[in-house]
Amino acid sequence: MVLKKKKKWYSSPLILTLISLIGGAILSIIPTYYFTIRQEKIEYSKIENSISSAESLLSQGMADEALKAYSEVISKVSKDVKPEFYARIKTGEGKTYFLLASKGDQESNLKKSLTSYSEALKIFTIKDYPADYAKTQSYIANSFLFMSEIRDRKGNLELSINANLEALKIFTKENNLFEYGKTTLNLGIDYENIAQVSDAEEYIKKAILSYDEALEVFDAAVYPYENATVKLNLGNAYHSLFSQENNAALLEQSINFYGESLQMFSIENYPQDYSSIQFNIGLCYESLSLVKDKKINLEKAAEAYNNALIIYKKDYYPYDFASVSTNLATLYMKISEIKDKEENLKKAFDSFQEALSIFTIEKYPIDYALTQTSLGDYYIIESGAINESANNEKTIPEIKSYLEDAINSYKNALRVFTKENYPDDYDYVNKKLEQANSSLAQM
Repeated sequence: MVLKKKKKWYSSPLILTLISLIGGAILSIIPTYYFTIRQEKIEYSKIENSISSAESLLSQGMADEALKAYSEVISKVSKDVKPEFYARIKTGEGKTYFLLASKGDQESNLKKSLTSYSEALKIFTIKDYPADYAKTQSYIANSFLFMSEIRDRKGNLELSINANLEALKIFTKENNLFEYGKTTLNLGIDYENIAQVSDAEEYIKKAILSYDEALEVFDAAVYPYENATVKLNLGNAYHSLFSQENNAALLEQSINFYGESLQMFSIENYPQDYSSIQFNIGLCYESLSLVKDKKINLEKAAEAYNNALIIYKKDYYPYDFASVSTNLATLYMKISEIKDKEENLKKAFDSFQEALSIFTIEKYPIDYALTQTSLGDYYIIESGAINESANNEKTIPEIKSYLEDAINSYKNALRVFTKENYPDDYDYVNKKLEQANSSLAQM
């Protein structure tokens, strides 16, 4: 008996037909699949380019244009499909709102920046995106620092400190030295600011420790700008610490750090920074005159203030000009106690008049009131100076005139320093007013 060969399943005409159909379907799917992938890559590339374009606009300071670009591109991005794109856009939005805050509507824009950063952090977690997490925390810290200038100073500074500490969980000396240095510098600035409202000595010392850490990173030869910035902040911190400990050595350290920072912040390259530092040096020497070498340090303070005025011209920097002029006026009053009384009192009066040409009650009420108080003190000194040199009754009308001017200045100050709004300032100025009235009544 002849055995029949068993037909193999794949030789069946039906099966062959099915295989042919399936094969054709698969072959038709393959090009479709690759076409879809290619299209997705093209779309992602377009999105990447759009994000890069928005970031470029932001880097050029074109905040409104950048925000529009981010708004357009985020409509094309799925938070679930491309979360890193979404987080990157949200971070960019946050930075854009932060920049807009410097131009207007500050509080609203800072709040929007914080909302955008919070959205980014839902994706940029410390586990999945450690570097982006740390960067975003640094951005958040900056927003809270600026928000502290508007409201809830202590609360917002504490939030800024916490955000910088979060960033330092990733930005370590070993992993990212530059960002570590930058973040410790920012942390020092937070501590120095919060010292103005809480536990001053403790926080100032924390600020100094943070600045010292940053200074170890920012060597002058490699990072000259950052090095000078840290030294500038150390100068501020040591000056602040002097107000807590009253140690002349702290002022000398402050002056030294300011001096070193001027190697970078020269009048030619950074005129505004130069003037600001010179003003601070003047403050230091004026404070130092209270504890040693009064005449020498007062003269050095005058030199520093006048250096600041080289840049702080009335027409270009009116507020800074007036601030330095007020300090110069009170300084000349102090110098008049040591030498050239008439000449220095004349300089003091002229400086007060310059300051008050800017510090009007309408535009700068607090500065106006402070300057009027000091001007009143000037008139009291003048009345005493003339009285000391008087040998006959002819000087009495002049003395009365100065006392009346002093009374008017104190009254002007009290237009701002009311008992309801500024009780401490009111009491201080009102006491001076009472003394001036008493002196006039005795004439």
